[in-house]
Amino acid sequence: MTHDTTIYHIDGYSTESIRKLLMLASNDGYALIAPSDTDIIANESSLISLLDFAADHKAVLTYADRHDHPVIDWSCGGALRDDFDTGPLLVVSRSALADAISDIPDGLKTSALYALKLALSRRGTVAHMAEPVYCARQSATDQFDYVDPRNRDTQIEMESVATSHLISIGAFLPPLRPDADIDSGSFPVEASVIIPVRNRVSTIMDAIGSALGQIADFDFNVIVVDNYSTDGTTERIAEKCKCDPRLIHVIPPESGHGIGGCWNIAIDHECCGRFAIQLDSDDLYASTDVLQRIVDTFRTEKAAMVIGSYTLTDFSLNTITPGLIDHREWTDSNGPNNALRINGLGAPRAFLTDIVRKLRFPDVSYGEDYSMALRICRNHRIARIYDSLYLCRRWEGNSDASLPQQRINANNAYKDSIRTAEIEARQSLLTRVALMLATEAPSTEGCMIRGVAVDGVEMNLIHNPSRMRSTTARTDAESIAARPCFLCKENRPERQQSLRWHNYEILVNPYPIFPGHLTIASVSHIPQSVTGKLHDMEMIARELPGYTVFFNGASCGASAPDHMHFQAVPSEHIPMWRAIDRWPGHPADNCVGDDENINILCRFDGQDIQWAIFHRAKHRPDCYGDDGILFSPASLDLAGAVVLPRRSDFDSVTPQILSRIFNEVLK
Repeated sequence: MTHDTTIYHIDGYSTESIRKLLMLASNDGYALIAPSDTDIIANESSLISLLDFAADHKAVLTYADRHDHPVIDWSCGGALRDDFDTGPLLVVSRSALADAISDIPDGLKTSALYALKLALSRRGTVAHMAEPVYCARQSATDQFDYVDPRNRDTQIEMESVATSHLISIGAFLPPLRPDADIDSGSFPVEASVIIPVRNRVSTIMDAIGSALGQIADFDFNVIVVDNYSTDGTTERIAEKCKCDPRLIHVIPPESGHGIGGCWNIAIDHECCGRFAIQLDSDDLYASTDVLQRIVDTFRTEKAAMVIGSYTLTDFSLNTITPGLIDHREWTDSNGPNNALRINGLGAPRAFLTDIVRKLRFPDVSYGEDYSMALRICRNHRIARIYDSLYLCRRWEGNSDASLPQQRINANNAYKDSIRTAEIEARQSLLTRVALMLATEAPSTEGCMIRGVAVDGVEMNLIHNPSRMRSTTARTDAESIAARPCFLCKENRPERQQSLRWHNYEILVNPYPIFPGHLTIASVSHIPQSVTGKLHDMEMIARELPGYTVFFNGASCGASAPDHMHFQAVPSEHIPMWRAIDRWPGHPADNCVGDDENINILCRFDGQDIQWAIFHRAKHRPDCYGDDGILFSPASLDLAGAVVLPRRSDFDSVTPQILSRIFNEVLK
């Protein structure tokens, strides 16, 4: 294959600059691009090898190592980190270029290349050629550039790009989080300062003194996990323990733990308090009221984690650039999403012990705190304190001082693996549904249930007054034309959340039959028809294990026959699945036929998809009405969860009446 080895330069990082690359778009081939502010030094044979590598891997985006500067392999999590080091020289697929550029928003000033990389990654393979191809001269970035206030506008742009990417790949988390149960469990003290340490004889007593010197209106202690120090640290801690019973010296039963493993030992300790608060062995609290402020914030915000701000200092506590690190890029509404883009969330970090005991820290010495923060903010609220609470000393003994490139790459690769796992977890529809239900779950309080045997099978009668409007809904064409569609986005309550799943939006049913009742509405306002959508129904069931997805035909219980939708409820509430082999009224085959007069249920049992299909002879039984029984069977009723919104019907209906109704409405 003949390759074009011209390096096309991008003059800036704006949307306008990136759109100039459209001249390179074509049906085949690859193009080399690089920022114009970087000098690329490479021989032609190396560039040809790089282009061959891209073609062999059919990649949409390819990058390579520089001489004396290896980089790491691309991953889903790496893609989102805006400082992911691909190097300045990129190979882009000409055929994917125009489509990817069309995804870049108007008006970006500094992050359009970042947006282009993400857009390309959504369209195919990103390949890393793990051998040196070129040299480059470019300006270096500092570890703390992303929290420098001078770069705030760029960070806002980057956050917007990253958020759009998460929405596109189905990993975006909605903003609301439930309150943490602050007072659950019994603890010996309100708070514990946790200090993992190994060989910090010159700083450990400063750290311990800073912790013990806290002034608070509650009891607290300090748990030092001494990870087999050999430099005299152990002896200094043991001596201090004789002077203050609040200091607890813990030596793990085995050596080799990372910082995360030391944290697990501390939070599992019988002396650990309700709140576990971080202090590194070479750092100090900025004042004597830090614990008080953190605990007050836990209780005020009902958060599962509190993160403060810190000031960078030298060993003598003189402030060094950039000074205060406050992570003001965090917002309550989008912080859990933006956390995937950045490389840290700040310090000091404090945790609700009950929660971190369940989640556990990874037993490593880099990224363990970041991993825990990502896991917590998936389901819980993180509160922030933007004043300096902590003095973070930078000196030659720090574990992150003057790291070689190989160690930097290993650290970044580990954090990228954390991000990748977290993104995959957030892409789980079940995870996202659980989070939505935790913050928006209408009550089913006041419902009544009693069991009956109908034609030899056990069913449940359910008195649920909130279902009156659904049971009595008028579904004739004139009535539908006279009301706005309550499933269309513009007519739904402003606070009602939704989750996008392909061409559907998942909503919490405002009048649930059972806890966890969902409505899965088509994005488009189209009539209630399952024709061509059984595959969608099956895929939803597979992505919601433990749920039963069901469809009510337009004349078989659908209260919105003008808007295509499924519903779903936890399978545990459906009697049919306990005796499906002898359930009356549904055929063995999956033939749908007339989808206006049909009820369908579908679930994934962990191994197979199970279907139940009921063909209907009529919509409502002859006894339906104010003077009869307000019962119009739909999918759940036919599956044994018989919903009766009127108390008198719940009290009086008999198995014989139900049998007669089922036989009347079913073919």
